[in-house]
Amino acid sequence: DQTFASPNELNYPSITVPNLRNNYSVSRTVTNVGKSRSTYKAVIFAPKGINVTVVPRRLAFTRYYQKMNFTVTFKVAAPTQGYVFGSLSWRNKRTWVTSPLVVRAHSNMGTVV
Repeated sequence: DQTFASPNELNYPSITVPNLRNNYSVSRTVTNVGKSRSTYKAVIFAPKGINVTVVPRRLAFTRYYQKMNFTVTFKVAAPTQGYVFGSLSWRNKRTWVTSPLVVRAHSNMGTVV
């Protein structure tokens, strides 16, 4: 059995950050089920008022079923109200693989409005 400190530690394709205060990072592991030599580039549609960065920005698989890790970092850039939505897509010439991003920002005094 494995214990998780946060639901964000589960390797789900969607990423939800319900209480973003300053910045927060989430790591994910992906598995190549495409061609053995496949390269994907990150395309980010950031939720309104949130800066989103992905490291690495490019995943270069060399074999089928290879696993790679990436980290998504969220940072409050501007006031938001309630939940805001965006997406992270990994794309190559043939394929787009998209994960929804859902964020609710908070300040030290409560929800940012």
